[in-house]
Amino acid sequence: MTPHVDIAAALVAASLGTLGTDLFYGPVQDSGQVPNAVIFVLNVGGFAPVPDMGGADAPDLRERSVQVRVRSEKAAYTAGEAIAQAVWEAIHKRQPAGYVSWEAGEPIYIERDESGRHHWSINTLVRTHD
Repeated sequence: MTPHVDIAAALVAASLGTLGTDLFYGPVQDSGQVPNAVIFVLNVGGFAPVPDMGGADAPDLRERSVQVRVRSEKAAYTAGEAIAQAVWEAIHKRQPAGYVSWEAGEPIYIERDESGRHHWSINTLVRTHD
């Protein structure tokens, strides 16, 4: 399973972004090809797999963290906040088939950067049997 890919797919399905245009995998980028208002989806680690019932051949329970970062247009706090809230609504408890659970925390305001763009983080804990 690839949780960051599945989360990005959920955002595309909710019409919140287009992969490669205003929705990207990986850390926040600031290049001429990346718009101001953008969403980034990043794997940020996880815990060691836990053996589940069923013996050595049974799949492990795995917990992974995925961070979704939302960045607004310059000086557009309210619009950015609305996008961050929409991202949360699109992914919270809406895991696709095959996942044990998929829980997104409320959007957290992070900062206003030097260009006047606002940033939010939605941290997601994903559980799978792999």
